[in-house]
Amino acid sequence: MKPNVPFSALLRLFVLGMVAAPSTASEFNLPSPTNITAEMTSMFCVILKWNNVAANCSVKYNINITFEDSSPKPPIPMEVPKRSWTILPIGGQLDLNNYFSTTIQAVCRNDNNSKSESVKETRMQFTPGDERSPVKNVQCTWYYLEFIDCTWELREEAAHKNIQYKLLYWEKKGDFCPDSAKFHDILRSGTECQNSYPSDGLHVGCTFTYSTLGQTLMFAVTDASYSVKPFLYYTNVNDIAKPRSPVITNVTKGENNTLHIKWDVSPYHRNMVFQVTIDNLEDPFKVQPTDNKESHTQMTITIPNTDHTLRIKVRAQFSKAVANAKYWSDWSEEWIIPGKAKNKTPLLLLILIPAVVVVALVVLLIFLKRVKSQLEEVVMAVQREETGNVGRRLLMKILIWPSIPHPGKMFQNDLQQWLRSERPATVCPKPEEEQISPLALLKA
Repeated sequence: MKPNVPFSALLRLFVLGMVAAPSTASEFNLPSPTNITAEMTSMFCVILKWNNVAANCSVKYNINITFEDSSPKPPIPMEVPKRSWTILPIGGQLDLNNYFSTTIQAVCRNDNNSKSESVKETRMQFTPGDERSPVKNVQCTWYYLEFIDCTWELREEAAHKNIQYKLLYWEKKGDFCPDSAKFHDILRSGTECQNSYPSDGLHVGCTFTYSTLGQTLMFAVTDASYSVKPFLYYTNVNDIAKPRSPVITNVTKGENNTLHIKWDVSPYHRNMVFQVTIDNLEDPFKVQPTDNKESHTQMTITIPNTDHTLRIKVRAQFSKAVANAKYWSDWSEEWIIPGKAKNKTPLLLLILIPAVVVVALVVLLIFLKRVKSQLEEVVMAVQREETGNVGRRLLMKILIWPSIPHPGKMFQNDLQQWLRSERPATVCPKPEEEQISPLALLKA
């Protein structure tokens, strides 16, 4: 039995070798695609073409595309069955001065081990020509679903050249690619924007009216003579829409610290979302912006305190259901809710009542002082044996028309010192029998 062990092992190795040998032999048994070209057949179609390979199987092509621009993107893998062409995916900003690279490999559909050798990377441009475009960074915004405003920048080498640039645009009509045509003929078919505006004498922007939702647009900026390669910008208008600021129409307070907020926005679209922010102007807290996911022009929100002064604002944006919108509207005008007035009456009373009492005491003391001085004058007049009419007039003057104290003389002496001092009583000499008594004079 022992001699049979090596023989069985050799038999198994032979069978495995026979199974593996065909796959190794057929791994690269297909020819490589050749004559790879790229061609723009419209402003929305870039067709990549190559020669179909001859094979005894149903062939598919694995493609990798890498765009060379200022914002690198990962390679785009594609699988193309049978045919020898495909439409390149294009979008966003596209500088026709830049190159892109592609690799194409033929593979048998039913046998992934049967394929062509790795194709050398092919580097090419979308359109022929060597003229370099001075335009970069084209950006467009669709304001209020009414008009589109596009701006662009110029490279430093073009700043000193007195060349005017213009904006052209196209709407995408269907998904088909027309027959091949000259690129410059396609470029001249665009609609030209007429309302350009300058900066330092050169056109750097243009505005035109537009009001159709959901369209895919392509913008091109080039010179008036079409002599340079244009800078292209692809976008859906919903993605660049900036709605008008909402207008808050009403805010009411509810139970349990709730606010019910209503607003309007024009034009209103059912696929819009809104964001509400509330600031407390008395306490250092702020309610974070809250999204209205239901696309309604109203919201009920709970906050920590509704008794303080609140500031409310709303803004709008298209929802992700219709757009990859990057623009919010401006914030609405502020809506201020005044807080509850704080009761300051007890504090005022604590301040005013003592002040009134002090003033009243000062006035009373001044009045008593003047009365005392006038009585002294009467007594002195009687002592000087003046007539009874004089005493009567002085008394009437005291009671009915008291004299107004002179402000400058009121506080010549310290009032408190005067109150603390002991003034000697006036001593009247005993009247002689022939003289008239002061009391009798007063009674008369």
